[in-house]
Order: sequence, then C-alpha cells, then structure tokens
Amino acid sequence: MAEAFYEPDWRTGKAVATRFTRADGQPSGIAGLWDVWTEPGKPPLLSFTMLTRNAADHALLKSYHRAEDEKRIIVILPESRYADWLDAPPEQTQDFIRHFPADNLVATPMPPKKPQVNAQKQLLPGGD
Repeated sequence: MAEAFYEPDWRTGKAVATRFTRADGQPSGIAGLWDVWTEPGKPPLLSFTMLTRNAADHALLKSYHRAEDEKRIIVILPESRYADWLDAPPEQTQDFIRHFPADNLVATPMPPKKPQVNAQKQLLPGGD
C-alpha cells in the first residue's frame, strides 16, 4: 500500500517532481513481486519490485517523463482484487495488468527543494 507515487513532469523542459494520489484519498495497492534469498551463514535478504506497464495511451501519465523516454505507470490494483493478486497463478497475472483510470488520480506538482544551509549559513554541497 502506498499513499502516493511520484513521477517527473518534463513538459516545461525541467524535471518537476509530481505526486500522484488517488482522487478518493485511499491508499493504492500496488501489484508487486517479492522473494527471500537465503545464503548459508548470512541473514535472509528480502527483495521486491513494483510492476509497471507502458502508459503511452494513459490519459494522464502519457504526459510525464521525458519525451524520448518510455511512459510508464505502476499497476494499481482495485481493493476487491488484493487477495486474488496474492493467490493468482502466474498464467492469470496478466488479468491484473490494467491502467488505473486517469480520472481517479490527482497529480500535484511538488515545490522545488530549498538549498540546505549549515550553521555558518554556507550552502552545503548538492544544495543548489
């Protein structure tokens, strides 16, 4: 579950971090995969990934990312399908890979970060 996800908006020629939330204010259940790698003598390592799909035809997300880059969106599951996703055999997972409706998402541009200053009021590296 996630309250929001972020994508860059390049329509002005500069990346503007944009926060995407559900219009109904509910968290998003994101389709993902996970596994645990165990190696003798080492602690287990949990790894995971969020599934994405091409968004070139998504009414909202097609406008984000650089013009030359692939457009993509995470796979947001409907609440009624959470348990189905967790129990789905591999041959049925394609049934879940759908676009979340654009009118059910809200895009909010984030304000640019202000430079950080230390106690002597000097700019810190990377704060430009």
